[in-house]
Amino acid sequence: MKKSIIFSMFMIAAALLFSAVPASAKATDFLLNDLNGKPISSNIYKGKAVLLAFFRTECPACQDEMPQIEPLYKKYRSKKFDIVGISVREDADVVKAFARDKKLSFTVVLDDEGGLASAYQVRFIPRLILLDKSGKIKFTSYSIPAQDLEKEIKKLL
Repeated sequence: MKKSIIFSMFMIAAALLFSAVPASAKATDFLLNDLNGKPISSNIYKGKAVLLAFFRTECPACQDEMPQIEPLYKKYRSKKFDIVGISVREDADVVKAFARDKKLSFTVVLDDEGGLASAYQVRFIPRLILLDKSGKIKFTSYSIPAQDLEKEIKKLL
């Protein structure tokens, strides 16, 4: 029990240490392929609040978190809110199976070479970056309960 508390405290400290992208920084533009090979540009999200959800399919925390953000997408997508799942350095077929298995209906793109993850200085995953409607970073987290994330989303809508 004591070891798990110490480990948790270490992970929180590490996450805070490595969360170098400041709030209010401008979002990084991207052009990445979705799971069907269609190019998706960050330009289509202009004027919307957007949650960028960086993940990898073998990450246990990602396996839990991705299905938890799906209801937020369904609840707020009609209010100029969107989610982009960003798979970092993974095979498209593996990510397709993951998205299908987890019943993800928001757009999932492939950051094949990790360029977007590097631009956002993603050191650990899952990594959530919430952008306001003007494309500024308003909130970042390495993991957050869905109800707390929903509070942050509501602030932007």
